[in-house]
Amino acid sequence: ISIPESDAEAYTAFLKQNPGVLSVEPNYPVSNPRMPSPPITKAPGVTSAQSITNAPNDPAFIDQYAWQPPTQQYPGVHDILEAAKKSPQKRKVRIGVTDSGFHQVSDLVFTGGYNFSTIDGPGLDFYTPQIDPSCTDSHGTAVAGIIAATTNNFEGVAGIVDAELYAARVMSCGTGLLNDLATGIYWLSGQATGSAPTLSSPVDII
Repeated sequence: ISIPESDAEAYTAFLKQNPGVLSVEPNYPVSNPRMPSPPITKAPGVTSAQSITNAPNDPAFIDQYAWQPPTQQYPGVHDILEAAKKSPQKRKVRIGVTDSGFHQVSDLVFTGGYNFSTIDGPGLDFYTPQIDPSCTDSHGTAVAGIIAATTNNFEGVAGIVDAELYAARVMSCGTGLLNDLATGIYWLSGQATGSAPTLSSPVDII
């Protein structure tokens, strides 16, 4: 149902009076936050990667402060490396990322993906250069890389887990609609969603 934004509240109340209507939600626009600029120099008070025992050999690991232990200056970092030592991974985790800005990079492998954006899709192509070569958004690649980039391969960043990674492209160059995001979540949860190939089983984490 498409109506002027000024009428949304009144029409929502009207629809809710219908006994056959369970819920009414406006299809709000959504967007990614702007990507921060990478630091030019290493932040003071954070340990260098070379001084961390059993540090991954990925060259950008030195800038992944969340892997390092907390300090007085940076109490919020997560000490992921210590956690990884204590909890060896027993199986691949199935993880879905709802985002935009997915790119093909050698350090990151997607098991599958689909474009749910009604702005410029939907369709099987979910990599940004295939859909909009002028778009410079890389938010989905950054998020997916933090999660599951190949670790200890002398390339890029270190991913936290070994994952079967699925890309649900729900925005076009960083902007989209709430309904497309919901459709991507349905797909990742194993639901049949239009022309998208249904997953054999739901992902473990979205």
